Amino acid sequence: MSGKFMFTLRCLLVCISLLTFSQASASNQPMQNILILSPSKCIAISEGRDCYADIQISWTLDAAKDVCLFSDLESTPLKCWNSKASAKETFELVSNSSIHFRLLDTNNDELLAESTLKVTWIYKKQQRKRRWRVF
Repeated sequence: MSGKFMFTLRCLLVCISLLTFSQASASNQPMQNILILSPSKCIAISEGRDCYADIQISWTLDAAKDVCLFSDLESTPLKCWNSKASAKETFELVSNSSIHFRLLDTNNDELLAESTLKVTWIYKKQQRKRRWRVF
């Protein structure tokens, strides 16, 4: 076999072993807690108007825990789960401002994940010109 072929073969083997090593080390990293809102934006006609939406909230944890989902709209939890590592729920929401969601561990009130539903408008409020009229 030629020297060039052997050199190319060695380079290829080194590249394969490096890729295998990097994938193995990446799989050893702990999984992150995730809270996903779908859709992530709610659009109202004009600024100050309510936005109406069915929001699907899904979350995944690195281990099963007792958790509750909270929002800025209410002081009580939207829903709680016992010994779950993931879940998916749909909620009907009405709001004229952005809503922050938090997933808390019920045993120690630790914040596990959070996400915000952003409310946007098609038309912003416009300042009306005040015109003086005689009649």
